Amino acid sequence: MAVYAKVINILQDLIQLHTDRIDEYHRIILENTTSDLKVVFTELVRQSKEYRTELVECLGRMDLQMQEPTAIRQGSIFLMWSEEKESLMGSSRKSILEYCDLELYALKYAYEVATLLTEDLDDIVHATIMRQLQGVTYVKDAVRTFYNAL
Repeated sequence: MAVYAKVINILQDLIQLHTDRIDEYHRIILENTTSDLKVVFTELVRQSKEYRTELVECLGRMDLQMQEPTAIRQGSIFLMWSEEKESLMGSSRKSILEYCDLELYALKYAYEVATLLTEDLDDIVHATIMRQLQGVTYVKDAVRTFYNAL
């Protein structure tokens, strides 16, 4: 059961990270008049909403397997990110993309940890985490390419 609790904690962190991304990216969209950045961040919002919904479903599966529901809490991955992100955000195109790249790096790391912990557990949860990791990796590479082109 300890492994299930760790997986649930990571799922909750990932859900919270996606919720935070949605809020941050909406703010960037509203504050930025550059159409290419709006397109990028609108897609990131869409992806985060989709992934958050899938993770909530995975969390429900894990809760059923544990036979006892878990309370939503803020885990160490999310708390570390929320403490650091304020110092990262700037207002220039380059600093916004740099922030996004660093945020995606942290998110990718959280997914990598989640893949290790879910490897021998629920197949559907593990497959979801693996697919989302691939999506986050793809987006991170695209943002890095966009950043490097500036």
